[in-house]
Amino acid sequence: MLKSNTAISLLLAPAFVFFSSLPAKAHQYAHSYKHLKELGAPDAASALAAAETRLKKNPADLKALWIKAEALQFKGKYLDSEKTFATLLELAIKQRVSQKALAAIYAEWGFVQSSSGHADESLTSFNKAIELNPQASEIHLVKAWKSWHTSKKEALAELDSYIDTAKDEDSYVNKAHFLFEFKRTEDAFKTLKDAERKFPASPFINFERAYMYAMKADPENAEKYADLAQKKLNFAGYIYADIATLYKRQLKLDKALDALRKVCRYWGRPESYSVLAKNLQDRGKIDEAAKVFDQGHAAFPKMEDFVDRKCKMYRAAGRWKEALATAQYKIDHFPNANNQRYLSRALCYEALGEYRKAVADFDRAIADKTDRREIVNRAKCNLALKNFQRVIDDANLCLNNYPGHITAMQLRTRAKLGLGKLQEALADADSMLKDSDENPEVVKLRAEILQKLGRTKEAAAEFARAAKLHALNESPEGDR
Repeated sequence: MLKSNTAISLLLAPAFVFFSSLPAKAHQYAHSYKHLKELGAPDAASALAAAETRLKKNPADLKALWIKAEALQFKGKYLDSEKTFATLLELAIKQRVSQKALAAIYAEWGFVQSSSGHADESLTSFNKAIELNPQASEIHLVKAWKSWHTSKKEALAELDSYIDTAKDEDSYVNKAHFLFEFKRTEDAFKTLKDAERKFPASPFINFERAYMYAMKADPENAEKYADLAQKKLNFAGYIYADIATLYKRQLKLDKALDALRKVCRYWGRPESYSVLAKNLQDRGKIDEAAKVFDQGHAAFPKMEDFVDRKCKMYRAAGRWKEALATAQYKIDHFPNANNQRYLSRALCYEALGEYRKAVADFDRAIADKTDRREIVNRAKCNLALKNFQRVIDDANLCLNNYPGHITAMQLRTRAKLGLGKLQEALADADSMLKDSDENPEVVKLRAEILQKLGRTKEAAAEFARAAKLHALNESPEGDR
């Protein structure tokens, strides 16, 4: 049973769910943090760790479940938080807690559902909370959130009552947020100014300002107030992603990058590092992007994606030695990964001209997966090694899966040429020319075959045509 006042008050904080497509909203964090402080938690991370330890000993520890759910919210793991509150409610009913405690849980569940966009479910939960404890200390906040779906004026009146009873920063931030949503922007900013006089150390007041400016498409002011909020408490750094998007729309790309750097600093999630690295790569900042991939990997060492993407980036940039080192790192540090990890190293060996090593790795990675496009790469390496029959075998495998694959057909033709099967090679070349009559590489290949056959005049004509086609393709005038 939850008998102590602390245990009952523990069940009075609203939750929220954040989706990356939704803007940052300080009122949700302000309320969550308020209750974490009441629990004596110095920060969300230590609160979560302590709650997890207690739950390992007793999975039905209601107080620990509440702390976990609250901390998960503040750390941005909103769906996990919602699930934890659902578990808390189920166990509280089984343990026959008081009506006041159940009312608090239903209220919290309603906040989570409302923030998730589940309006109908949240109304049911809010009604249950009001029915079970109409005198709850935060009943006006519950009624405000409930009324917002039907009557915004009633919601604002309830928030006024909440300020009168609570007199804390959370009540002001909540009212300011809903005033802004009600298009009463000046009143919203005035409410925050009033709150700042009473609570000058609050980070949530500036964070709500940042949210409002972001909604007004003013990234400079949004960033200014987000920075002020982060100086006092690091939370909800994903707002910088919204700020970066606004800067991009204004074509202020350097400022957008700076904002994305702050997302990583204040909201270090896998996607934070991925998005920053991708934007840096697109801007040609390969070295900085590599460092960001390294930071992401250091923060999430079990994720292979950061290593894979770093290797791919180096390959795209033609930095093959660095790509090879990264591919080798993947092989050394992810021994339980499947043989596909050898594929990246094979591509690097191929580009560096180490064809025997490349073929060995391609053999490991491809095995019996005959539909892999990298079979073409293996065929190229075997052609360089003059393993002509293997080239033909791989080319045929590729053509079975991708009929008309021009590169596979060229490789097969060159392998036949290497084996002295000149008539078969010529037949392949003639077949390709039916669909690629103006492809200079195909015309040149046919010329080489004709030359081997001793048909020198025809070969010379084809070499000349190939050179002309190549010149046309390279000319800025193109086919004008």
